[in-house]
Amino acid sequence: MRAVALVWTCVAGERGTRLATILAALVVAGALVSIILTHRRWRRGWLSVLIDQRLSEARRNAVPKRHAVSMGWRSRASALWLGALERWDRAYVYFRDRFCRDVTNLQFPSRAAFIILLVIIAAFFVAPRLPSLTAIFHLAFKGWRHDLTDNLANGGSGLGRRISGVFTGLEVVIVALIVFVAESVRNDADYDRKRDLVQRSWLWPLGVAVTLIPFGFLWSGARGLTVVLELIVAAVTLVAFSGVIRALIDPTDRAKDRLKFLRGRVHDMISDSVRERIGNSLLYERIGVGKQIDALHYTFSRAWIEGEAKDYFFIDAPAEGRLEDIHLDELQKLSERLDSHARENLGFALREAGAERRAAMGDGIPLEVRDDKKPKFRKAYLLKRYREEIPPDSIFYGKQRSLLALPGAFGKDPEFLAHIRAAIPRIFRFTKNESPSVAVRREMQGTKDQLTQEI
Repeated sequence: MRAVALVWTCVAGERGTRLATILAALVVAGALVSIILTHRRWRRGWLSVLIDQRLSEARRNAVPKRHAVSMGWRSRASALWLGALERWDRAYVYFRDRFCRDVTNLQFPSRAAFIILLVIIAAFFVAPRLPSLTAIFHLAFKGWRHDLTDNLANGGSGLGRRISGVFTGLEVVIVALIVFVAESVRNDADYDRKRDLVQRSWLWPLGVAVTLIPFGFLWSGARGLTVVLELIVAAVTLVAFSGVIRALIDPTDRAKDRLKFLRGRVHDMISDSVRERIGNSLLYERIGVGKQIDALHYTFSRAWIEGEAKDYFFIDAPAEGRLEDIHLDELQKLSERLDSHARENLGFALREAGAERRAAMGDGIPLEVRDDKKPKFRKAYLLKRYREEIPPDSIFYGKQRSLLALPGAFGKDPEFLAHIRAAIPRIFRFTKNESPSVAVRREMQGTKDQLTQEI
């Protein structure tokens, strides 16, 4: 590439270099547009995308909710005043009932305890040197921008080292938090308790921050934005510490989190069930005689196959888990390939119509081929439903892993079957993620065990 650029510069000069840059940019932009359009067409073939389209159509066609009649300015003002009174009442109830208790229990995390401790600690630093308002607030925006972006280590006051020292202290606190949570869950057999503590402690984002921020100091040094970042990390650390302590000492708080988790899982389970039914409905609409994929038939198990199972050759799923997605366009190409191979080499057809269309195997261009003699008709089947579980590869689940059922004559061509098996991972997606129903059952079982323990 350098040699080509050098030759072009020598031949065409500076104008040629600019033209080459423009042409290269156009080529890159054209390639990106082509990739984006091709990817968009490819995504439209996945069953999950069709399910999303069906759900969005259902939402658009749903009966709109009746909105309340628009209120006048007096009604709005009255609603705002009532909302302000409710907030004032909550604050009044808090100061009347809980404030004194929070003040006397500074060892437990609360807003009152945080404010009191902040005031006490700040008094020792602020009293010897009272802050000047003019030094804190600048009227010009340029001053703020300069303070945020300027390197604080250039002034010679050691401010940069102090900021780095503050972050070193934050590192120690975050590491202590990680060790505290790890020790709290190490010998605990309750999975929900572990999940709750890890979620409340923000271990992962705080660990990432502690790991990456030192590299930022190597790049740009201590600046005003660095101080803002340290304040954010310190605030998140305090919230995480308070959440962990509350989870350890407050059973009602833990019960609220479990209820929130259970509600989310139930919502996911209902959504998953709706998507499963829509997906199976779409498969039924597109697979079968006279449909988009007319060389295959859609059934649920071996027991629904016409004839005896010994007359068929079964292709198993390449992975265990759940059938997460199906690319219908690629499945259609596979069915056309199966039908074409059966007509050319096996003496029967997988389509029932007289005038058949098959795809050329070399370049994929569809050809219209009319047979003078109608071949014998045999059926091939898709045996798995959308989101159906695929059991592990074991002698106990051999008959439950079948994905496709082909006429037995296909089993006599190992080379062709190898091509079919190689195409299956591009058509079917499998996942090992547990379904929401499994999580709900585990959560209910944990609640039942806890209730039994209490009894």
